[in-house]
Amino acid sequence: MSKVVGLSWGAIKGYYSPVVNGVETGWHALPNIVDDSLVINTEKGDKMEAPIEGGQNEFVQYKKSTFSLEWEHRDALEDGGLRAKPFTDIDGVIAGVYALKFIPETSGARGIYVKRCSMSCEDSYSSEDGIKWKYTADVLASENEAESSILYQAMSAPTLES
Repeated sequence: MSKVVGLSWGAIKGYYSPVVNGVETGWHALPNIVDDSLVINTEKGDKMEAPIEGGQNEFVQYKKSTFSLEWEHRDALEDGGLRAKPFTDIDGVIAGVYALKFIPETSGARGIYVKRCSMSCEDSYSSEDGIKWKYTADVLASENEAESSILYQAMSAPTLES
């Protein structure tokens, strides 16, 4: 029996790259992610049934599931001044297509890689948490039909643009 030495949980480091004409144009680090805010939401694909007399199904097929990721960042003072939003938005709308990587603290454990997504932002404030930015990334279909929209794989941190 194998011994478990690490899971893909804990402190996650996030990265993003704008995607232009299907090409990742340069990776950037995301600010610290608010504890327990990174989640994947799955909407199961519709079930299609081919019933026959007697009520049984002759065939059942599912359409593809769709996915979104959500996470939050806090507005904060940093050594260099005020933390900037990682994405420019106008009333929550973020233009463009992005790639995302979320890498767990456990080296070698699977992280989350999204090659294409559209994004939005929701601003919030409370006296307990201050200003927070909640990002939602709606995962777009892979350009390669044989590949999943979300890839789970061991990754190292990408080389960052300066």
